[in-house]
Amino acid sequence: MALALVAASSCKSTKERSFEARAKVTKSTVNRRDAAGVPTVADVELSFTSCPGEVLKLVRGGADFAPCATKIALGTEVPIKLITAVRRNGRRSARVVQVGDCKRTPDPTDSRSYETIRTCEKTETDGIVVGFKCEAQPTPAMLAACPWLEQ
Repeated sequence: MALALVAASSCKSTKERSFEARAKVTKSTVNRRDAAGVPTVADVELSFTSCPGEVLKLVRGGADFAPCATKIALGTEVPIKLITAVRRNGRRSARVVQVGDCKRTPDPTDSRSYETIRTCEKTETDGIVVGFKCEAQPTPAMLAACPWLEQ
């Protein structure tokens, strides 16, 4: 019975799932421009402030995304649309498909986009903070607030 329960709990759906979130645009970088100076490739860093801990995503977008995304003022909180899917390595990944009004088509070969997940707690000795312990995996509290972080 226990073996069947473990096997059943380890199975995850391979279907794509859609999520909506809000994030603050913390950085925007134009990587390439065309001959007229219009951005054709840009990176946008997003901070998901509603998630516990620190959750950052850097997304790279092409000619359809770059001119729109680079117009978003830094510090602006915008709606984000994400789609999660299972990658080749079997882990689930959340891909940003829209930032504010800017649609983005994720490139499956993109090696520039990434996410950083971290929760840290103070370490104390005799009531004095002597360091920090950080987790770089989604915690149950993170998954409750931001289910698209599931891997």
